[in-house]
Formats: sequence, C-alpha cells, structure tokens
Amino acid sequence: MHLDGRDTARLSLLERKPLLEPIVTGIPGLQFNGHEIGDGELVRRHACELGFEGIVSKTADAPYAPGNRGLWRALSD
Repeated sequence: MHLDGRDTARLSLLERKPLLEPIVTGIPGLQFNGHEIGDGELVRRHACELGFEGIVSKTADAPYAPGNRGLWRALSD
C-alpha cells in the first residue's frame, strides 16, 4: 500500500479513498465507489429492495489491513 513512495497503509479508509479515486477513474473494468456514512441497516434494506445481494461496510477510520481481520462486515438479506 504505497503511493509515490509514501506508505498509505496506516491512513484511514477516508484518507485513502481520495488518493485512490484519480488513479482508477477512467480505467475500463474498474469502478470507484464513494463512501456513505449513515444508517447501515437502512442502506442494506434499500439495497435488497433494489435487488442487490447486500452491502459491505468497513470502519471508516480503520487503517488498511490485508485479509479478513474482522474489520469487514457483510450485510445481506
């Protein structure tokens, strides 16, 4: 997790996302997803009503951690 020689792994998700967006924008096959903060259960219900499988949420102030270290929580119907 380096960008221009800078270690970005210790930055929070909200600090890393603005660094990533200009890198992936416009590359076919890649999609940058913004970050929503709010009522996760409400977002999950709406996503399921729209036919999506569910949502994935992550702690906004968490540093990067490779693999599943309990920071990710998948919510589905």
